[in-house]
Amino acid sequence: MKIILPFNDIEKYPLTQRFGERFLYGGKMCEHAGIDYAMPRYTRIIAPFNGEIIRITPERTTGYGKAVYIKARESEDRRIAAIMAHLDDISVQVGYKVKRGDFLGSSGNSGFWRGVNGYHIHFGISINGKYIDPMPLLKKEYEQRATLFNQDDSSIKSFLGMHTIEEGESLWTIAQKYYQNGGHFMEIYKANEDIIKNMNLIYPGQVIRIPALKNLGI
Repeated sequence: MKIILPFNDIEKYPLTQRFGERFLYGGKMCEHAGIDYAMPRYTRIIAPFNGEIIRITPERTTGYGKAVYIKARESEDRRIAAIMAHLDDISVQVGYKVKRGDFLGSSGNSGFWRGVNGYHIHFGISINGKYIDPMPLLKKEYEQRATLFNQDDSSIKSFLGMHTIEEGESLWTIAQKYYQNGGHFMEIYKANEDIIKNMNLIYPGQVIRIPALKNLGI
């Protein structure tokens, strides 16, 4: 069965979070159950395969926010389902039959998000109810390098600079200082795993890198 990403012009939008990456939500560390792409608000979101709309959440304000759930048609592979989440608006109803590429709604930042302004799309694929990494099912040219910060060491934009930890600081407060969003503490931790052995134990005088996040919503 042919599966595509739920948007066009894939070269325009950076992959900002891969399947399985860990993040903090509701006070707990969770594993990401899909892949995220940053994109401007109102980007056209399309069906990734031929299927039927099995659920929509137009009123949800937490978690995945406004989302569309689609299941593959019986003539394709009924084991496969997908979610497109954090939408601004939804243009389909439960029971609609859609073809690959049909319009589903527009991207937004509803529900839980992290970043500059949160505009992105979360795309998840499940088989028999269990979420899997969508990348192996997508065409090879759709693969993009995944990171929440630029890892190109030749680029002066890889890091905002260095920060000397002061008494009373935490990774959360440092992320809040540089990104206006404490939720980015994990990006700082990942950029300094050679220095910080335990994300809950940082010490005054330690000098750490502050990664330059990709624009998570142009």
